[in-house]
Amino acid sequence: MGSIDMGKNTITNWSKLMKKWHIYIILIVASFLPLAHMLSSSELPHTSDGAMHAIRFASYYKEVQAGQFPVRWTSQFHFGHGTALFNVTAPLPYMVGAFLLFLTISPELALKLSFAGTYLLAGIGMYLFARIYFKNEKIALFTALIYQFAPFRLVDMLIRGNIGSLYSYMLVPFSFYFITRFLQKKSYGSFFGISIFIALLALGHTINGYIFIGLSGLFTLVLAKKIRDAVQVFVSILFGLGLAAFFTIPAFLEQKYTNGNLFTKDVFYNHFPPLLSLILPNFTNSTKLRMSEVPVQIGLFHVISYLTLLVLLLKNKITKEVQLFALLIALLVPLVILFMQPVTTVFWETIPLIRQFQFPWRLVAIISFLTSLGAGIVMVYVKPIQKSVIYWSLVVLVIISTIYYWIPTQGYEVTDESFYWDYPYTTNYFSEINTVWMGHEPKEYPTHPVEISGDTAIITSQSLTSIKHSYTVKAVAPTTVIDRTFYFPGWKLYINGEEGSIQFQDPAYQGLITFQVPEGESDIVVVFEQSKIQQLGNIISLGTMIMLVSGFWLKEAFIKVRIYL
Repeated sequence: MGSIDMGKNTITNWSKLMKKWHIYIILIVASFLPLAHMLSSSELPHTSDGAMHAIRFASYYKEVQAGQFPVRWTSQFHFGHGTALFNVTAPLPYMVGAFLLFLTISPELALKLSFAGTYLLAGIGMYLFARIYFKNEKIALFTALIYQFAPFRLVDMLIRGNIGSLYSYMLVPFSFYFITRFLQKKSYGSFFGISIFIALLALGHTINGYIFIGLSGLFTLVLAKKIRDAVQVFVSILFGLGLAAFFTIPAFLEQKYTNGNLFTKDVFYNHFPPLLSLILPNFTNSTKLRMSEVPVQIGLFHVISYLTLLVLLLKNKITKEVQLFALLIALLVPLVILFMQPVTTVFWETIPLIRQFQFPWRLVAIISFLTSLGAGIVMVYVKPIQKSVIYWSLVVLVIISTIYYWIPTQGYEVTDESFYWDYPYTTNYFSEINTVWMGHEPKEYPTHPVEISGDTAIITSQSLTSIKHSYTVKAVAPTTVIDRTFYFPGWKLYINGEEGSIQFQDPAYQGLITFQVPEGESDIVVVFEQSKIQQLGNIISLGTMIMLVSGFWLKEAFIKVRIYL
């Protein structure tokens, strides 16, 4: 009898465990469907940006190995002349990619795992948020699934290969989750969670990240019942921005040293999507419903959900508790669509901040998120679709409506792994990361990484790493040295231990580090030490982290401050 009872207990426990986790199992299994083809192949999907990100994974990893952190400079590109790529490019995907490479995973597999990991976690994050907001597991699951199967999200993964966007899709539901949890329970853990995920959003994708941070702020305003609650959330958001300051401050203030604004200022003109391409499903991959290789539709069920939400609002069927949130979605969606149309060209031309989006159709990302939340609201108030047969039929239809995106439309690419580790060119499409002082992009490795102008000196005892060049110059007269490294703020020169002056605007060596050495023997060190702006960002991030972590030991003070506010 004892063994029978043990068997019954095991079955009962297993049944309870399955009941507790069945929603997550359904969500994860469903989310694996668009990933199955990619993960079953040993090759990397051929996407617009994918290979570029795998190359950057390798480059970032090598810089960490060289002792650089936070990584700002990489010597791999421009045929060894280097670039401050990671000073202005959101670093979170490359941090994670470098960690995967540390585990001896190849760059291709690291990228595929990044695709899969961000996609799966995005669904879990949306489910957690929807469950705590709607307080209904069934509605939360549907909200998560319609978010997972938003067409543009699959396009970003398997056609564009934009890993930064995938990180932003993953992180924004978690920021909403912690904001909601904080407003409900006022715990310091939730305050801390808001700060962490806001920071990760800022570090995940420069454009989408700040869009979604802005949405988090708007959501706070409509959800908070008291001004002091909203103030506390905004304080946590500010802490999050402080955590990310090591990247955001230099990226913003030192962008002027790059061609970012110059070379991308006219890109938007040819990327306004026609309204039909946003609404009609592109089942046949028609070129008329794409922007170049990128389909840009919002999604059939997302459009239906939005229209239904409008009807519910017009008929006053939504309760006051949710009405403001529904109204926010209803207003933002057409506003975002409007900003994707040529009628708003004047704004794109005159507001530099908007031009940072480069492609107006990028804004479909916002609509994918908003309409997914709208679908959850619709399910709350349209009771018939909560019935099991209709509900599960809708789930199946939402999933299979995107089946034509599950296989990479551009196929796969076979590349030797050395391609990623030794790639010598640039990974920029518009030369936007090139410094304003660069004359041209190199087409081959220099014969000598360090040269002497003329024949008045020789170089001995060279020791060259990515961020530190040490050598001795023996000169019979004052001499110009050309260190074939593109200058960027942070590079310093030391001659016999004394800081020297770097030149980088010599017409004969545009953008390259050049300097004068005196007659005699000089010990030279050219080293990347980070600029004052970069150091300021580091200090702010470190200080913010110390304050946030200290809060766990100062909970009583936090509670008193909250009550006072």
